[in-house]
Amino acid sequence: MLVMYFKNMQYSNNVVSYVWWGLFILLSISFTLFGSAMVSDFLNMLQVIYFSASRYVMFAIWIVWSLPSILILPKLISRKFSLILILILLIIVGVSREYLPRYLSIVPKEYHCVKNLLSDVGHSRVSYIAKNNCSAENPKSFVMINENKSQQYDEVWNFTQGTNGNQINYSAKIGLGYFVIMGDKKFGPYSNMGEIAFSPDGKRFAAITGDYNNKEIKIVIDGIEQRKSYDWASEPIISADGKHIAYFTREQTKYVIGKHTVVIDGNESDQFDKVGTEPLGRWGIFSPDGNKFAYSYINYITPNEPSGYLIIKDFVTNKNIIYGPYSGSIYAMEFSPNNEHVAYIVSGKTGWMVIIDGVEGKKYKGTGNLTWAPDSNKIAYRAYSEKLNAKCERSYDRTCAWESFVVVEGKEIGPYDFTPAFGFEGDPIIFSHNSKIAAYRVAINKKWFAVIGDKKFEHDQVANNFVFSHDDQKVAYIISIFSSDYNEDKYIEYIEEGRELELTKLVKTAVINVDVINGQIRAGKLYDRIIGDPVFNDNGKHLAYMAGRNWGDNTQLNFVVIDEKIDYLFNFVSDLKFTVNDSGDKNFEYAAMANKMSGSKIWNRTISINN
Repeated sequence: MLVMYFKNMQYSNNVVSYVWWGLFILLSISFTLFGSAMVSDFLNMLQVIYFSASRYVMFAIWIVWSLPSILILPKLISRKFSLILILILLIIVGVSREYLPRYLSIVPKEYHCVKNLLSDVGHSRVSYIAKNNCSAENPKSFVMINENKSQQYDEVWNFTQGTNGNQINYSAKIGLGYFVIMGDKKFGPYSNMGEIAFSPDGKRFAAITGDYNNKEIKIVIDGIEQRKSYDWASEPIISADGKHIAYFTREQTKYVIGKHTVVIDGNESDQFDKVGTEPLGRWGIFSPDGNKFAYSYINYITPNEPSGYLIIKDFVTNKNIIYGPYSGSIYAMEFSPNNEHVAYIVSGKTGWMVIIDGVEGKKYKGTGNLTWAPDSNKIAYRAYSEKLNAKCERSYDRTCAWESFVVVEGKEIGPYDFTPAFGFEGDPIIFSHNSKIAAYRVAINKKWFAVIGDKKFEHDQVANNFVFSHDDQKVAYIISIFSSDYNEDKYIEYIEEGRELELTKLVKTAVINVDVINGQIRAGKLYDRIIGDPVFNDNGKHLAYMAGRNWGDNTQLNFVVIDEKIDYLFNFVSDLKFTVNDSGDKNFEYAAMANKMSGSKIWNRTISINN
């Protein structure tokens, strides 16, 4: 009937005809541009059906609209011109489909709980962990690498990818047996498995196995079980070049912890009263080139009088450098990027101080978060004085009033009321690539600021994700903006209880892009969350980041934003990076997943950046 109505229409100036044909053109163009940020962002704003479902719905509507529109057109313009216009629209729509994203892998409908999505360099492969049925009592897990499915496991963890992106490694359990899988090699079974470490290139591993109850702990290195058993052993550490492996052991009875011993490449040190004093358990570190290893230990003169030492093992000279004794514990060891210097913190009854190559700095009430500049000529950290407000127990509490400083190259900057996340667990100062500019967050008069060199920018709240462009002309970071309904007590309550949906009603997030030279600031759009760190291209002209919005109470849409334009809408995005391939092509790349009725689909997206 609808077709007959338009076919019998007598008036070329009929308003309905013009409106109908105008909507047809608009719909055609929208369908053509659906892959662009403009339309996908518009659909997201309207909370229409997400991603490819929307594309198919739009295409169906376009087809339904086409026949009446084609019948109307000759009544509006000449028949010859109308045929040319229809042909052009069909070509545009057909060509546009070639630019819609192709999924790389399909997760079958019966697979659930997809996680740990990883993509290799060049995004020719994607890997993930999945389960057969999440609602089952004990669902089986497996690993998918593109379309290749592993055998089923009771559990999979430690899912990692080597730096060259060519090998996937993980731990798995089958029945009572524990295994280590490295690429196509399988090691085990082992009777138990504790901590495991893979080398950065993914070619070596060291694992703690054995019977913890009977104190028969074994170290397995590259599939070879070491001869000696221990009462207890720490997590192994592997150097960046993969040549050296270190761990420490201790004697232990049911009620008494005995002496500690450091083992480096199978060679045991002397016994110490205690190895490592880091709050987060980091007892030793390798230099960036892997040629040195530093660790700390304590021998007690009396039960309340520790004597701390730092030992640096030089693998090239086969000599040990010893710093100490210090009347306190040693924390936060950091090698300089050029491997020549080591900095650390000593805490004692008289205060805390930063020491570089044995040279002591000024004492403070507290210090932490050591950061070397890329040129290895300066170091930065946070410090605070005796003025301490007892309310400063939470790093996100804006009522703190510590008299604190940021110390760069021995010079104090401040005082500030508060430098967030005080201690060793995070919130470092970030240096530019040329080492000339430091970026960090502080609070002044209970207001948050992002500090970039000598410039300060006030915000409701600042995250510590400062990222400099490769030429150091731009810096990006993440902020939070409070809604009109913001309530600090509710905000803290939602954080402590992990109530993300309620939290996003109080706080939105955005990415800030600052021109370092002139201080010009550009704020991005507001989202419910920003995922990970922003990423610049090589010349700093383009900025990408992962973000998300909530749809209702149960659905989360996540996507990549490039130059403040949404790429596509997915359920999950990860692994955003800027790459240059062998042909010199420059791209932003990321992995993504969308849940469909026929099963989830996996994408490896590549967006070309030409300038």
